[in-house]
Amino acid sequence: SLALALVGALAGAGGAGAQESAGAIEGTVTAEAGAPLPFAIVRLLPADGGSAAAAERITDLDGRFRFGAVAEGDYRLQVEQIGYERM
Repeated sequence: SLALALVGALAGAGGAGAQESAGAIEGTVTAEAGAPLPFAIVRLLPADGGSAAAAERITDLDGRFRFGAVAEGDYRLQVEQIGYERM
């Protein structure tokens, strides 16, 4: 099975008086034993259950991914890798 470690949560980044906030979501995808999973597909999806991905990334050789400039809101992550059950 897959494990997902979120290294950073959505962090607000906006100047004083800004109407909208944006931040970054980053993390690492690993196998149960802790080995990083390169080339996994990570999708940023709306928390309300919608299926249209707001963004999609592929993990690097160390299993890391990053979504930058993410608008403030509620999201869920979906991770997919060949040989593993979708998470």
